[in-house]
Formats: sequence, C-alpha cells, structure tokens
Amino acid sequence: MSSNNTKSYTTSYDQFEASRLTFTKLEENDRSKGQLIAYPRFNHPTLGEDKILFLQSPWITMTTYGVPTLGDYYSEDKDRAFVKVPIDLEDPEIKKMADEFAKIDATYDTEEFKKENFGKNAKKYTYQPTIRLPPCDEGDIQKLSYMKIKLDLNWPDNTVKTEVWNSELVDGKRARELMPVETVTDFAKHVNYMSKFRCLFRPVKMWAHQSKMKDPGYGIVFKLIKVEVEPSKTNNNSGVQSYLQGNVFLDDDEEETVKDTVFSKVETTTKAASKTAAKVVDNSDSSDDSDSSDDSDSEDEPVKATKKPVTKKTKSKSSA
Repeated sequence: MSSNNTKSYTTSYDQFEASRLTFTKLEENDRSKGQLIAYPRFNHPTLGEDKILFLQSPWITMTTYGVPTLGDYYSEDKDRAFVKVPIDLEDPEIKKMADEFAKIDATYDTEEFKKENFGKNAKKYTYQPTIRLPPCDEGDIQKLSYMKIKLDLNWPDNTVKTEVWNSELVDGKRARELMPVETVTDFAKHVNYMSKFRCLFRPVKMWAHQSKMKDPGYGIVFKLIKVEVEPSKTNNNSGVQSYLQGNVFLDDDEEETVKDTVFSKVETTTKAASKTAAKVVDNSDSSDDSDSSDDSDSEDEPVKATKKPVTKKTKSKSSA
C-alpha cells in the first residue's frame, strides 16, 4: 500500500462530520465484564461504510492537564494510561473539532436513545460527554474543558503501544523521528507541560453500566494511536533533570575547588527515582479521571473468524 493510500484513512478534524459516525446496538458480550458495549461504524467520505475513524486533531498546546502523576489516585502506570487533552474553545481550530463532538454528544444524550437502549431504566442513566468541563467553585476561575483519550497498551504487560513522534520544522519541511516509548512515564516525558502536540486517535467503543448499578452511566471511549510532538522550547525537562542530579553549588572566589565525590548508593537511588518520575502537569487529580466504567480487558471489536470451506474427498474409481 502506497503512502498516499495509507494516509487516505486519516480524517482531519476540519473534514470530520459527526453524522458519519454511528454505533452498533448496546449489548452484552463475553469480553465486557458485565457492561453493555457498542462498537463504532464510520462512513468514510471516499472509502465507504463500516470503516475505522482515524481522526487527526489540530495542534494543541499542553497548557494544563496531560498525563496525571503517580500518587494516591494512580499507584501504577497502567492506572494513569490516558491523557487529558485541554480543549481551548477560544482557538477556532480546536473549537471546530469540539463542535463536532458536541453534535455526537447531542445525538446520544437524548431521552429517545436512553429509552431505546435502557427501556424502563432510561431515567437512571447519565451520559458522560466527550468534552468535559471540570467542576468549579463559586468565585474560582473556570478551568479549560478537556477530552480524555486513553493510551493504547499491549496485553498483558501493559507496555505502551501508542507511537510518539518527535516533530520539528527543518528548513520549512517537517522532520519526524519515532521515539522509544515503553511505559506511561516514558510517554509523559514527551507529551508534557507546554509541549505542542497533534493526536491521531479513534473511537473504540461505547460503554454502559448495568442498570442494577447505582447511578449508571454511559459514554464513548477514545484511544490514542499516534501522537506528534513539538518539544517545548521553554520547558527543558532533560536540562532540569541534569541540574537537579548534579553539583550546582557556586563556590566563593577564595575557595579551592575540590573534585566532586558521589557515593554509589546515592547515585543508584537517584537513577532509580528518575525512571519513575513523571512531569506533574495538573495536581487536581479527581475520581472523574479514573473512569473504571470504561475499562475492559480489550476495547477493540473482536474479529469474527471466517470458516474455511470444507472440500469433500472423492474416492477414485478402481479400474475393472
């Protein structure tokens, strides 16, 4: 497949029409852990129906949010395998993408949809919108809206499958380099505070709680397939790390400079800590971020196996 044919699967945010994205009926399946699941169907403008939507976002600057830090809410990398993408509606390109998601939300956050899928329990259900606005106390400055996109992980070791591409303009042309990323911590070092990035992501399912749960909800899960990142010119994390791990004391003019001695035990501890350190982008961890409701062992639609045709063997006639 040529590069141009491959790129034809990518839908730019400014070409995306919400009406082209639909979902199958919500129903139980063997892999949903008691949830109701529906799978996306995209009517591609040139490739036709029943295609996968690979959506490319506009360039976004990580002014807030990002990958949450390890802590009380997220004790392991796999618990924070998502990125909260800031949605600045003052940016016309970001607003154009957000407007289409608002149309999707308007389609599925209706009494008609709830009655059709949840029957007599329809009034119990609350839809979780794609573009979310965090709660704000009276008198406080309202934070930006955000969109949650999950990282693509390998099973069962939970290594990061999402590709991270370092991207820079060189002599007017964009040069890209695939970065080695295995853990969520690795990912967060690239997609960090004030970095400029562009996502390639897709909807993978719609989920819904069982009606017997308290305050059941439903919503759509998006997964990050690739991300293109322009490193922040004002936030040199590697330089700061080198500074924090080195001898940076200024000597008085009359003092003699003595060769530094670093104890091996301290050095080992520092290196080990640096492997698990993540950039703190936003300290307002919230239970809303965890969204255990949209998790399952596998979010991709199962591929139906096709049976091979059985050919009957015919006995050859023996000669008289």
